[in-house]
Parts: sequence; C-alpha cells; structure tokens
Amino acid sequence: MMDQQERQAIIDQEHLRLLPLYYWVSGGFWALYGLFMVVYFVFIGAMFVSLPFEEAGAPPPAFGWIFIGMGVVALLFMVVFVALKILAGFWLVKRKNRVATMVAAALSCIEFPYGTVVGVLTFIVLARPSVAALYRPPGPAATEAPMPEDQPT
Repeated sequence: MMDQQERQAIIDQEHLRLLPLYYWVSGGFWALYGLFMVVYFVFIGAMFVSLPFEEAGAPPPAFGWIFIGMGVVALLFMVVFVALKILAGFWLVKRKNRVATMVAAALSCIEFPYGTVVGVLTFIVLARPSVAALYRPPGPAATEAPMPEDQPT
C-alpha cells in the first residue's frame, strides 16, 4: 500500500510532465498566429504605401508605414511571448527558474481561455510545498565535514 507522500510525489511528477507540453503547444500556436498577424499588417501597409496619391481621397503614405510599424511591433511582442512560453516548458522539465515560470504563467493568463487554464494550473502546481521542494537547490551533503577555519599561527 502506498502512503500519502508517495502518492503526492507521483501526482506532482505527472503534473510536471504535462505542463511543459501545454506551454510548447501554446507557444507554437502563438508563433503561427503572430506570423499571420505580421504578414497581414505588412501586406496592408505595403498596399497603402504603393497607392497613387493624385486622387483627393487617397490616404497619405505615412498611413501605410504606420501599419508596417504595427506589424514590426507585433512581431517583436510575439517573439518575446513565444520564447517565454517555450522556455517555461523547458524550465518546468528541468525544475529551474520557478519564479520566471510563474511570470510566464501570469502572462499566459491573458490568452483566454486556453492560456488562462494553463496559467492557473501552473500556479496551483508550483504553489504546492512538495513541488517547491523540487525547485530548491540541493544542500550540502550530510557526510561532508565542514571546512576548518584558518587559524593564525
């Protein structure tokens, strides 16, 4: 028969095995979405920049450059967001950067509904004392003798 601590360790390992998959899938979807968004903004901006401006109702070329600038800003945002999500998956696998993973979870909560679920589940799992113990660096071994202090001769 398994005791409560062994059962909790199995549950923690399973949750820490599944959470990175959710982050990687979410990062992949955001990468595709960001790519389409950037192509859209740049395409619309290029259309406005290339319009002939002899007509009275034509928008100025700066309007097209604003769209292109929005595409570049969206690209930068998506690169950072996708990198953070993918890194959060790797951090969960390696049991490192618990606080940075929580920051990624907080930003993931913006992405409704899938990201909100993943972010909240990440907070629930990482808040457990048994999981927090997995993120602590290993302390000095009990068999090691303390180093003698230098004494003046």
